[in-house]
Parts: sequence; C-alpha cells; structure tokens
Amino acid sequence: MVQSAYRQPYEPVLKFVLKTAKEHKGRLIAVIVPELVEPHWYEYILHNLHSAILRAVLLLEGDRRTVLVTAPWHLRDK
Repeated sequence: MVQSAYRQPYEPVLKFVLKTAKEHKGRLIAVIVPELVEPHWYEYILHNLHSAILRAVLLLEGDRRTVLVTAPWHLRDK
C-alpha cells in the first residue's frame, strides 16, 4: 500500500512503479486500478475520475513494461 498526502495518489504511485521497474529490470510491472461500477453515468464520471487520471499518468510517464489492469468494483447491487 502506497501512502499519499492530501488525497493525491498519482505521484507516489508513479514513483513506486518506476522504482519497482528499475529494481526488477526485465520484468513486467502490473498495476491493478479499481473502477467503480455505478448504475448512473454521472456517478460513474464522479467516482472514477481518479482512476482515469492515474491510468493516464502511468501510460504517459510510466515505464514501457508497465501493464495496467482495470478491475470492476461493485459496491452495491443494482
């Protein structure tokens, strides 16, 4: 688990992924990003903004060996 100050997880996660990739050259690094499954489109946008930004940061600034896995996360029944 990576701690972040002020609810901004992007930089600590990126640093951790890059550090792990540097320590384990030749290996793929898989990052699992949870995505809330919501019944309404506006709830989906509001709750998944952080995961979308995190995916973008990792794709743009991460290592080429970084694999992103999006996992649906159901908090409640429909």
